[in-house]
Amino acid sequence: MFNHPFIKDKESYYLPTLLLFITGSFIFCGYSSINALFYITIIAFIIKLTHQKTVDTISTGIIFVIFTLLYFSMTLLWSSYPGDFIKYIRYSLCIISFIYIMSYTYQRNRILLLNCILIASTLSSLVAIFSINNLSSISIIRLPSPYGPENVIDFAGYCAIGFIIGLYLTLGSKKIEFIALYSCLSIINLAACLLTQSRGPILYMTICSLLLIRKKNIKITLFLFSAIIALVISLSMTNIINLGELASRFLSLNTELNGSQGYRGAIWEFSLSKIIESPFFGHGILTPLNYLTPSNTLFTTTHNVYIGSLFTGGVVGFSFFIIMCATTLKSGIKIYKDDPLPVVLFLYALMHISSQWKFLIMSPDAPWFIFWMPLAFNLYKKQNENKS
Repeated sequence: MFNHPFIKDKESYYLPTLLLFITGSFIFCGYSSINALFYITIIAFIIKLTHQKTVDTISTGIIFVIFTLLYFSMTLLWSSYPGDFIKYIRYSLCIISFIYIMSYTYQRNRILLLNCILIASTLSSLVAIFSINNLSSISIIRLPSPYGPENVIDFAGYCAIGFIIGLYLTLGSKKIEFIALYSCLSIINLAACLLTQSRGPILYMTICSLLLIRKKNIKITLFLFSAIIALVISLSMTNIINLGELASRFLSLNTELNGSQGYRGAIWEFSLSKIIESPFFGHGILTPLNYLTPSNTLFTTTHNVYIGSLFTGGVVGFSFFIIMCATTLKSGIKIYKDDPLPVVLFLYALMHISSQWKFLIMSPDAPWFIFWMPLAFNLYKKQNENKS
């Protein structure tokens, strides 16, 4: 159907809507019209499978994903929200479909998929940057995404993923024009991530980027990091970004410019006290935390998926979640030598969720691309593995 050098699968009926869904989700996160593209993608993918003589398999780790999603959906039955059980089963089925489709596409059309994600994150970064009304104010406020994720940390996560993928493509390129192109796109994502002044994503992105560097591409790495240093110096000299302000965010664990980060320790302590009330099966995925700070700020989420899985699913749910993450990491480590990107992206996801969200079952939103997408990349099986 498609005669493109990047497309290896001749019957990729689902690819146009999938790529549009990914691009739209990075720029217009959570919009129902964008989400509709995913449902069309599922239908097109099923049609594609009916024309395929053999069905590719993915890692057995998908079994633990299914059990985890099913269990956390079931927690609604013993909470105050049993009527939402069917809705969350539907969300879970969509997530499983998303994982399978992304895993399949990563195996068949990896470069095309990664280029799409990189372009999507770059466009999202540019939209945010060009929406700034006053450049001088950006050193004081944190760069938001006008149409993307509402939370600036999630937007920073999008930019971080874009940078990691851009770095991966840069280091894997041999032609100078592709190295230059991917370097430019990577730097745009990095600039947006820095402008969010989100210390977590910046730190996680730095750690994960180092894991991609190999001896054979050290020259490209030095070139790219020289460009990055020049970018940071330029942003600092023009007062677009205040390096002293950014450094203070890393040096102080109890202070946050928006006033919320300082409460995380108290939120986690309160969460643990609530976990003790229902330690085995949890309070249910929709049960709000309802922590009221001394300044009368109400927090309904744990701001940590690990603690959130204990709060919502108890020890049973937490065990399912940890086993799912461990088996995914195991799959990624197996292919790290041949392809380091999947496990590196998943390591980023595991770090990102340590300060965000309560759990990860929902309609298409930031967690789909920050957590479930990297997980899917780790579950693909190479062709020679399928035959053995």
